Amino acid sequence: MGRIRDLELDLPADAVQRLVTENTSLKQQLRTLTADQHTLTNRLAAARENNRSQDRKIAELPALLLERQPPGPVRHLRALQGPSSSD
Repeated sequence: MGRIRDLELDLPADAVQRLVTENTSLKQQLRTLTADQHTLTNRLAAARENNRSQDRKIAELPALLLERQPPGPVRHLRALQGPSSSD
């Protein structure tokens, strides 16, 4: 009772060795995929930080441009007149 039926089957000796080999292979794949995921997670974090840094620099640009702009003559803009009623 409480046992899994598949484990109760009598397996040939070569099947046991094949399962052990497959299990070892799967464990190695898991280690490789875990390492790859760790690498990609680190790369993603670095890319996000780089993006935040670039956003901060872009946000600073208008202020820098205004600081570097030489003072020039003050220009006043006129509002555009609509079509005259005499047309």
